[in-house]
Amino acid sequence: MEHQLPVAMVCRVLSAPRSSVYARRHAQRRARPGPATSISDHDLLELIRRVLVASPFAGEGYRKIRARLRREHGIRVSGKRVLRLLRREGLLAPQRARGRRRPRPHDGTIIPDGPNQRWGTDATMAWTRVDGWVWVFACIDHYTAEAWVHVAKVGDRFAALQPVYDAVIDRWGRLDADIARGLQLRHDWGPQYRSGHFLGSLAWLASPTMPHSWASRRPTVAPSAGSAP
Repeated sequence: MEHQLPVAMVCRVLSAPRSSVYARRHAQRRARPGPATSISDHDLLELIRRVLVASPFAGEGYRKIRARLRREHGIRVSGKRVLRLLRREGLLAPQRARGRRRPRPHDGTIIPDGPNQRWGTDATMAWTRVDGWVWVFACIDHYTAEAWVHVAKVGDRFAALQPVYDAVIDRWGRLDADIARGLQLRHDWGPQYRSGHFLGSLAWLASPTMPHSWASRRPTVAPSAGSAP
């Protein structure tokens, strides 16, 4: 007759540690916790390999593979499980290697050693109660943080050049050829700043090859909307 004896009593009689009994019981259980799945990892991996072979691309992401398994093979599995198998078998889609970072054209600061060496200009739009939407063009000395602002209804190349003219007149007293030689002007490549009138005027003020310091497609200096009248 079989009797259900306590584990502690049996281990005490046999002089065996209870931890060994519990460890053996745990080993006999399924290695993967959770409910039983409709397909084993081995069979699922074979289907994943078939999907990858049939794909016209060099690799597929786990989301697309999961969708193809559901649509083409009627297998519904979680994305995490597909990702786990792809990662374990080294089947993830190849990723583009990061290229070497190009050397910076400057030391990371825009503040020069003195005034009238590096200016910045940019534009924004602001709403006013009297004129509605207006363009606000600003020119800023990066050393002194002084700003010259011009507000215009039309944001064309002439309005973009006006704060630069105002700054030159304020610093040098007049507009003349090569009067601001050596000055660097930072600006983005908006249509106003790419115009022949704007670039030609800068070349006339400074030199035929006035350096545009670190010009990029990102805006540099833009006044806030609160600076509008």
